[in-house]
Formats: sequence, structure tokens, C-alpha cells
Amino acid sequence: AIAIAIAIGGTAWSRQPLRLIVPAPPGGTMDIVARVVGQQLASETGQAVVIDNRPGAGGLLGMQTLLQAPADG
Repeated sequence: AIAIAIAIGGTAWSRQPLRLIVPAPPGGTMDIVARVVGQQLASETGQAVVIDNRPGAGGLLGMQTLLQAPADG
């Protein structure tokens, strides 16, 4: 299963880039899918999309990053 977490700054749409947290290393299947999704998201929203790879601990590091992200959107 592929899990991609999205942390989006809802109140500052026009100023902050969208952040895709990917619990996998760069270059893998999940990273490639995230980059394709990120490109589509960027073209539809007009916002920059940042891929944030957080591999390790079976996806727990990526989940921790999501849970510790500011609740801004």
C-alpha cells in the first residue's frame, strides 16, 4: 500500500509551498508516485510542492513528521 501524507498550510495558501511527506527514501516507487502527484497538484493549484522524504522505522518517522507538523490547515 502506498501512503502519502499531505501537510497543507490552509490559511496561507498563496505564501507557503505545499508539503508532501513521503515515508520512503528518494528514488523508490513511493517517491516517484509522490513526485507525479506533486507535479499534478502544483499545476492545479499554482503552488510550489515540496517532497519531504522521511524514510525509516517502517514509515513511523514519516508519520511522526506529520503529527508534529503545525496544525495550520
